[in-house]
Amino acid sequence: MKGSTVLLLLVLGFIGQKSSCIDIFPGKKHFVRIVNQLEKEQLDYHCRSVDDDLGLRSLLPDGEWEFGFRNDFLKTHWDCDFWYANYSAHFRAFDWYDDFLEKCGGAHCIWAAREDGISLYSITENEWYIELGWTENKPHL
Repeated sequence: MKGSTVLLLLVLGFIGQKSSCIDIFPGKKHFVRIVNQLEKEQLDYHCRSVDDDLGLRSLLPDGEWEFGFRNDFLKTHWDCDFWYANYSAHFRAFDWYDDFLEKCGGAHCIWAAREDGISLYSITENEWYIELGWTENKPHL
């Protein structure tokens, strides 16, 4: 009885903390949204995890697409490739660790393709932050 009381107090203390680590529990639903904020260009993209591949997709300007998944404790991550015209970018669109979840602002990670790079929307700060730039692809000769 004493051991289970201590365990219960530890769990309640953990849950009471103001930390996004609570979001990494198995089965928690998370979302990644892709937004095309390129002025006049179609965005092509490909997102995948270790277990799932969402295939090649495209978005017209101002288009959005979102996918959801359940977190698999301490190993779920999603990588995406974006490209348009002669530019491309590869990045981690979702990861399970605290710092990443705090950057997103919780269970939704919203990514935008813009001419100045790939931006992540912070829900808690209501602000877009450029996370990486585009790589210019050289034409094949």
